[in-house]
Amino acid sequence: AVRPEAPCEFACAAVGGAVGGIICDIDAKTVKGTNHGKDALLGRIIAAAVSLILIAVGTASGNGALTYLTEKMSPVRSAVGLIAFAALCFFGRSTPHRSFTHSALAFGLFTGAVFLFCPPLGLPFAVGFLSHLALDIFNKMPVRLLYPMKKGWSLKLCYAKGTANNVIMAAGLAALAAITAAYIVKFI
Repeated sequence: AVRPEAPCEFACAAVGGAVGGIICDIDAKTVKGTNHGKDALLGRIIAAAVSLILIAVGTASGNGALTYLTEKMSPVRSAVGLIAFAALCFFGRSTPHRSFTHSALAFGLFTGAVFLFCPPLGLPFAVGFLSHLALDIFNKMPVRLLYPMKKGWSLKLCYAKGTANNVIMAAGLAALAAITAAYIVKFI
C-alpha cells in the first residue's frame, strides 16, 4: 500500500523507512573532535528502537505485523537479499563518508536487496534512503550521487554542528514520536 491503512502496513512502513533513512551512514566513522560518527550511531539506535517498539507493540496487540512480513517472504529470495544487504553494508562501511553509500548506485543495490529480502519493506526503505540523500545535499560536505565519479554536490546550507542541523534533527524526532504515538493509540 502507498499509504498504510492497517497496523501491519504502518509497522512495515515505519521499519522500512527508519532503516532506509539511516543505512546511508553505515560509512560514518567517529572522527575526533566532531559529531560525525556519534550522530550516525544515534540515528542507528533510534531506527532500531522504533523498529523493535513497533514490531513488539504490533505483535502484542495481535495486529499481525510480523506475520504480514514473513508470509510475503520466500526463503531463497530472502536469503539472497539478506546476504546482498550484508555484503553492501560491509563494503559501504569501508568507503569514505558520503561516497558509495550516498549514491544512486547504492540506492538501487540496497533497495533491490531489501525488495528481495522482504517486499513490503522495499518502498518504505527506498523513501527513507532517498530522504537521507536529499537532506545531505543541504550539508557542506559534497555527496557523491554518481559514485564512482569523484564529483559530489552540496548546497552548503547546513553544518553538522550548526543550528539548522539540530533543528531538522529535533523536528524529525518530534514527528517520529508523534506518528508512533498516533499509531499506538489508533491501532491498539
